[in-house]
Amino acid sequence: MTATMRLFTIEARRSVALWFFPLMALVACWYADSRMSPIGVSLWRHNSAQIGETLILLAPLMGGVAAWAAGRDRRRGVSDLLATTPLPAARRQLSGWGGTLVWGIAAYLVAGAFIVMVTLRANAWGTPSLAPVIIGLLTIVAASAIGYLVGSLIPSRLAPPLVPVALFLSIGLLNSGWFHDDSVTLLSPWTLIDRQLFQNPEAVFYEPAPLHPLPMSLWLVGLTGLALAGVVLARRRGVAVWSGLACSAVVAATGAALLLNAYDDVFQFGVPWERAELVPYTPVCVERSIPVCAHPAFESLLDEQADRIDLLIEPLRWLPGAPARAEQLPYASGMYADGTLTIDPISSGVEMAALALVQAPVEPGPGWNLQMHVQPEQAVIARWLARRVDAASFEQWDIMLHDPVSGGTIRDPIQNEIDAAAARFSALDSDTQRRWLEENYVNLREGLLSLEDLP
Repeated sequence: MTATMRLFTIEARRSVALWFFPLMALVACWYADSRMSPIGVSLWRHNSAQIGETLILLAPLMGGVAAWAAGRDRRRGVSDLLATTPLPAARRQLSGWGGTLVWGIAAYLVAGAFIVMVTLRANAWGTPSLAPVIIGLLTIVAASAIGYLVGSLIPSRLAPPLVPVALFLSIGLLNSGWFHDDSVTLLSPWTLIDRQLFQNPEAVFYEPAPLHPLPMSLWLVGLTGLALAGVVLARRRGVAVWSGLACSAVVAATGAALLLNAYDDVFQFGVPWERAELVPYTPVCVERSIPVCAHPAFESLLDEQADRIDLLIEPLRWLPGAPARAEQLPYASGMYADGTLTIDPISSGVEMAALALVQAPVEPGPGWNLQMHVQPEQAVIARWLARRVDAASFEQWDIMLHDPVSGGTIRDPIQNEIDAAAARFSALDSDTQRRWLEENYVNLREGLLSLEDLP
């Protein structure tokens, strides 16, 4: 074992980071668990990104621990004594940094193993993605190097607590709304990883936004090199050190330039169906009165959703224009002319499906054709259908008007008429309701009725 390796081993065994390791691992696992999908859907792509996103806590923590480790010799007044040892100062400093960093990497791996275990147990859909994991790891390395540089230059007891705050703000603010329309936001690794997280049900149908791991890796490796070169320059100046500093600056600048130029590609998903590519899949289905199908990622939610849909459409069975199939599709909600009713397994509510059942068919494919505010008589039947499944349906859908007297909002009077008509229709016996639907369902969907036509 070489002298450098022995020194690294000693530093790792006696590093202050060892004491912080349990805390960092617990914090990373807690954060990862809190960010898991709360809806019972597990995706490898999302959970892979979740491993990388633990950087938002681990990177600042490692920066602070590294700053404390770097200022240890000066705080204890042994800098001059160590300068007389035969081992070059650069090796001693890099060994100290490496002995500290290894515990941050260990905490990151523990959090990653926890997420992988949870993902495997959930039988997640898709395939793992290494890019966000690598970016998260490189961010922790870069943060620890920056912290070590600050601790070397400013051996104050204030440096360790201030470095995590500065790193957290730097990473977080670049990913905040302050820079929402600015390409500089891509300099934060959190921004890229955040784009890989599961945002909405449509996300599973499309290829994810490009992560650009190479430019981000160049940017982070360059920052790490700059910080370590700065650590060495504080003790020793030479051609090799200046060359390393210059090379690191070039690498960092190259990565930053590539990231800034990739802004349009990363944020191309404002309207997914216009530019994104659909990922092939085979839907999973369950049989009720009609087949109910969903994307395989949502199979765990399908049975419950199918029961709700089956109850929703029960009064409409065998009517002309009634749904013949319900399926989760990557397009807007509605019902197609072929009898396909689109559903959203994530939302336990049935309002959207009920609205689709009382409107004219929409065109299949990309677009948003379903109307949120329908004619009063259509709203009555939609509420009646939805409230057979969930009594709280449509409670938040009332149209509110501006009150010029109070300056606030008031309930549109038509809502009172809709509620009264819905209550009357609900009070009818099932045979009367069925006869009215048989005679009027087609005209209802075409918008040819009025409130007076309701029984």
